[in-house]
Amino acid sequence: MINIKFICAAMLVWMLGGCQIINSVTDGSDNYLALKIHRWSDKDVCWGIKQNYGHQTMAALKIQISTRRLDCSVIEATKKVEETPEQREKRINEAIQLLNSAAQISSPTYNKPSTPGVGIVCHLAGQSRSGLYKNCAYNCVSGTVYRTMSSTDICPLSVNQ
Repeated sequence: MINIKFICAAMLVWMLGGCQIINSVTDGSDNYLALKIHRWSDKDVCWGIKQNYGHQTMAALKIQISTRRLDCSVIEATKKVEETPEQREKRINEAIQLLNSAAQISSPTYNKPSTPGVGIVCHLAGQSRSGLYKNCAYNCVSGTVYRTMSSTDICPLSVNQ
């Protein structure tokens, strides 16, 4: 009977001592994290306040929100919207056409081939609009030929090079 009481008492001391060790380890890591919060970005601070950190870390987060005068609802609402491949391609094509238009502004060639006529037929490969101009791309034997026209005009299905 004495052995069982001794074993129970030893286990109780061991368990309480183990809990104290775990508490001291978690308090130490909480203290370490709390000291590093001043380096966090505003977005990370707002994210951290929703987490289940220790008392010191949560207090440090609240101080940072107050000191920086953060409105976490606004920061969370400004999440970056991912661009679809189609949107990216459209944005890149618009930029290319804008550059093409800028290069042709000094001498626009409305409804005229950009290269002198040689008698080779070129077929419409694509078109894009940029501001007041429309660029028509044609596939030719010698490569791609571009024609710049008014954005209200329709690109001809074929042109002579």
